[in-house]
Amino acid sequence: YHKDLEPKTALNALFNLLKPEGLLILNVAAMPCLRRGHDDRDWGARRYLPEDLKLLIKESNFELISLKYWNTFLTPIIWMQSRLYDISVKFPHKDISSQSSLELPNRILNHILIGILEVEYKLSKYVNYIFGSSLLLLARKK
Repeated sequence: YHKDLEPKTALNALFNLLKPEGLLILNVAAMPCLRRGHDDRDWGARRYLPEDLKLLIKESNFELISLKYWNTFLTPIIWMQSRLYDISVKFPHKDISSQSSLELPNRILNHILIGILEVEYKLSKYVNYIFGSSLLLLARKK
C-alpha cells in the first residue's frame, strides 16, 4: 500500500522472517475505484484486487489459505467519499482533500460504525462478500 514500499521486496522480506509453516496475515486496501484523499494523505500508492494479491503471494512462494473482502457494508460510503474527492481535486476552491479521515468520529457515530462491522463479521461466517474496502489475506510459508 505504502508509496515507498515495493510489494515483492516486502513480501520476500516477510517470507525470510517467518519460520517454515509460519503464517502471514495481511490487511490491505482494496478496490482501486475507492482511491481517495485518505490514500494520498497516508502515502497509499495502491489498492488491490484479489487477483493481483493472489499473484503477488504466489510469486513470493507463499501458500494462499484464504483471501476475503471485508468492510463491505461501509464500502458504499467510502465510494461516495472517493467520488467527492475526485470532484474536489478538479475544483480546488471546493477542496476537501485535506480533511482527515483518521480522526475518530463522535462517540455515537463511532458506536454505530462498530456495530455495522460487528454485524458484517457475524454474517461473514455464512457469506463471502464480493466487494469491500479491504482485503484480508492468510497465507503460509511453504
